[in-house]
Amino acid sequence: ENPYEYLVHKKTTLETMNCNFIVSFSYGSFILFLHLSYTSHFGATAFSVMSSTTAEMKTKAVFLGIDVGTQGTKIVAYCLQDASIVAKASRSYDVMPTDVPGRAEQDPSTTWMPAIEDCLMEVGHALQLEHNGNSESSSYTIKGVGVSGQQHGMVALDSQLEPLRPAKLWCDVEAVQEAKDLQEYFQSQQDEGNLDFLTPSFTAPKILWMKRNEPELYAKTKWFILPHDYVILKLANLRRPTTDAGDASGNGFFLAAQRENSPIV
Repeated sequence: ENPYEYLVHKKTTLETMNCNFIVSFSYGSFILFLHLSYTSHFGATAFSVMSSTTAEMKTKAVFLGIDVGTQGTKIVAYCLQDASIVAKASRSYDVMPTDVPGRAEQDPSTTWMPAIEDCLMEVGHALQLEHNGNSESSSYTIKGVGVSGQQHGMVALDSQLEPLRPAKLWCDVEAVQEAKDLQEYFQSQQDEGNLDFLTPSFTAPKILWMKRNEPELYAKTKWFILPHDYVILKLANLRRPTTDAGDASGNGFFLAAQRENSPIV
């Protein structure tokens, strides 16, 4: 059995971006400063703020920083003119209860996204931003969004871009044997891409673990992506997942220097 043949073929063909910012500008007199079209399972929609160039001149530029961590999500609004944080919010959560040694999982749709939505609502209210796109009452205009998140995890998505199972986090170390098997295989291939050091925390062993232990769910999986990439996918309402070289460098099969997946995978 070649443990690598399962990892990337059609299932992890991700586009690679060089930055994590979701910044969108439209032509003409209107500028789209923030368009988060994510709709939660509870029916609430995140803020969508538009402002004319005239209104922009009367407001201060703000950038949002979103950090989706293992223990909670934090959002800050940073004002460039004042060089200060003008609003912030956070929500805490934990891993799912389990009796399985080494397991650490979270449900992306019921943990990360509701936390992000709550924080966006709180920050939006603090900045006096309106749901209908009217920001005349606000002193601030959102110019862009930066997203950071936990690395190494595994989110398995179906063809509809929905999670098939809880995400395995970086601190999930169930895939000890899979990490050993993959490392031995890379070493046997005399790989020159520095992929001969793998731990159970990396994404690649987790994918192989799912192949061996959850074959039915694995067969339904269209995409394997990182937690950070899932957040970008939902916030930007993308039609397919993307990733960046920084996060992909920790998945266990991406060559950061060459910006491509290892050819032996």
